[in-house]
Amino acid sequence: MKLAHLCTTLKSYPPNTLVKDLPLLYWALRRPECVALLLQYGADPNIRCNINEDLCVSPLYTLKYNLRTFKNQMKKEVVSDLLQYYDAKSIRYSDFCVVDIDQRLHNERDIREIVL
Repeated sequence: MKLAHLCTTLKSYPPNTLVKDLPLLYWALRRPECVALLLQYGADPNIRCNINEDLCVSPLYTLKYNLRTFKNQMKKEVVSDLLQYYDAKSIRYSDFCVVDIDQRLHNERDIREIVL
């Protein structure tokens, strides 16, 4: 995403807008100037990036675990520093467990038991 295109987009849309099911911040990660602009406009530094149906992460997690590649390591470090300045966390949102809820009678009362 180029800075000029982002400036035009921010005139009509909020900074947490999704493009192709991913937030603007995700698309801007390779350009520190775009990340800085989005964060200044109020983009959520911990916004959920649904990489695929089994992987939902924060932008900082995307950088930390190389889910987006960078030709220039220095740009990656600058973007990481920017995100952390705005209190970004490295989060993997999609870790979850399956819960089976079964209704059973226990001590003559109706209890819903959660089995993990």
